[in-house]
Formats: sequence, structure tokens, C-alpha cells
Amino acid sequence: MPRVVRFVFWRILIFYVLSILLIGLNVPWDYPNLSDKTTTTSPFTIVFQLAGSTAAASFINTVILTSVLSAGNHALFAGTRVLYGLSVVRPRRYAPRIFSRTTPAGVPVFALLATSSISILCFGSSYIGSGQLWGWLQNIVGVSNQIAWLSIGLASWRFRKAWLLQGRPIEELKFRVGWTWPWGPYFVIVAVLALILSKPCI
Repeated sequence: MPRVVRFVFWRILIFYVLSILLIGLNVPWDYPNLSDKTTTTSPFTIVFQLAGSTAAASFINTVILTSVLSAGNHALFAGTRVLYGLSVVRPRRYAPRIFSRTTPAGVPVFALLATSSISILCFGSSYIGSGQLWGWLQNIVGVSNQIAWLSIGLASWRFRKAWLLQGRPIEELKFRVGWTWPWGPYFVIVAVLALILSKPCI
């Protein structure tokens, strides 16, 4: 677990923070059409154009497509596993028993089919009402993710408090991040709350 956490930390730092820093250093704040929502005026595309690349938009399209496929694969896997978990939890099931059936290889096929069907319907909603329904769904997903991170921050804060109140030493924890305690959970809670409250109404 410590190795995975460190890997995620450096991946976020390099691929997100460093890329944003490089864009900020190379793209002028008053660059024409910077706020347009097209790949030709994306900050990443502009960086390549300023570097003299003629195929920047096509490259960014490829990157976006790869990212979308990766995110879709992750969401499909997560949704399937959650639906399967809800159908097997005891003593009370929170989803129909049919979703607990698996193939000999252990694939919850009915949960996968249900999640895939919902995904297709959500994708089709982008063609309804000039994309307004799609925008609502995106906002719901965004807020749901932020609520999940808020819950993680609260759980981390309360867990360590409860651990200490029970008289157990921190050294017993198999994994702990010392340099972000105690301000880490507080920062997550405040930052995510600010993002949620600043989000426009659906």
C-alpha cells in the first residue's frame, strides 16, 4: 500500500501539476480564443503550436480519446463491482440477487450488462435537449466524486482520532503518512467543500 500511494502521488505531481505549470509558463494569459471549448484552442494544443508543431490538434485528439477510453473502462469496472457487491452483502441484499451471478472465471456478467446498459443510455442523453441532460449528468458525477473525497477526508480525520482515543499507538498502523497530519485531512475537507459550494446549480 505505501508503494501504491507514493506512485499515485508522483503520477499526479508529474502528469497534472507539472503539465499545468508548463502550460502556465508558455501560454500567454491573453492568447486569442483561449476560452473556446475546442481542441484547436486547448492550452495543450496551443503549447504544441507555439513550439512549431503542425499536428497538435490531432495529437491532442488522440490523447483525449485514450483518456476517455481509460476513464470509461475504470468507471465500467467500478460500477460493475459496486453493483455486484450490493447484491452479495449480508445479511441484507441491497440489489437483486441476479447481479451476484458470475461466470466460471468470476466475472459478474449480469452486473456488467446492467452497468453497460446504463452507460449507453447516459451516452445517448448527450443528444437529448441540445446536450442539457448530458450537462446535468456531468455535474451530478462531478459533485458525487467531490462528496466521495470529502468522505475520505472526514474518515481519515475521525479514524485517527478514534484510534488515539482507544489508547492505541500510531505505530501499530501498518501504513501512515506522518508529514500530512494533522493538516492533510483538514485541507481536503475545506478544499472540497469550497469546490462543492462554488459549483453552479444543476
